[in-house]
Amino acid sequence: RSLGASGFRRTVAATRRHSAAGTRRPGQLRPRHLYRPLTSRHPGSSRIGRWYGLPVDDGLGDLDWAPILDALYESGSAHLTGVIDSGLAGRLLAARPSDWHRLPEREGVVRQHGFGAYSTIPEVGNLVSNLAADIIAGARSTNPPSHLPDFNELTWTRYPAGSGRISAHRDPEAYVGIIAVATLVGSAPFRVWDRGVLGHPHEVLAGRSEPQNRIASAGDVILLTGHGWPEVGDRCPMHEADAPAGGERVIMTLRANARGAGGGYDV
Repeated sequence: RSLGASGFRRTVAATRRHSAAGTRRPGQLRPRHLYRPLTSRHPGSSRIGRWYGLPVDDGLGDLDWAPILDALYESGSAHLTGVIDSGLAGRLLAARPSDWHRLPEREGVVRQHGFGAYSTIPEVGNLVSNLAADIIAGARSTNPPSHLPDFNELTWTRYPAGSGRISAHRDPEAYVGIIAVATLVGSAPFRVWDRGVLGHPHEVLAGRSEPQNRIASAGDVILLTGHGWPEVGDRCPMHEADAPAGGERVIMTLRANARGAGGGYDV
């Protein structure tokens, strides 16, 4: 296994949302069956609308990807809880190759406060590139295989306690496939709307569509669908993160830029 036995704890949680037969709540997608996971469905995964503690072997490659992919196909997000231990989180943070820079407070519709660092996958060591490859390999574990691009960019973001945040937004269309947000330090409230909820963030926030409310804690990985996956025309689900309360929060985000590593994006 590329990350070794100590890299991951033995529990992952994935959430699924589902409408009653013949009905569809605002912003709720019906299940998509574009692909059938190669892994067998966990017995608890037929119970809809709950979090599941799924036993897995050490190592990301041994995760049960069936409920994770179900969640991504249906709502556009999946929350893997406690899959990165503190030792691995520290090494991932230490892999940051550049100094922190202050993020712009306004970037298109985004309002944010924090500090960031950037790199391309080829510029970092095996630890990060192996993690990136393991996530993509798991998300491709479908029959027929899911056509997902490899991650080629990553950022580290540091949100100060009490003030660091990012407002409701969708990642730019240059970012395709899936997006992986790993919390390395701290925790904060994280909200994500179903992928089918469209419109400007102000319109969505003023509407009746309810987000999924989560706490992104150290060791968690939140997966989001990017532009054009799993179907052409799909968009990244809208999401936001509040300020951490008990100390700073540090995340590492893996993305696939359709323009190539370092190709930039339009806001």
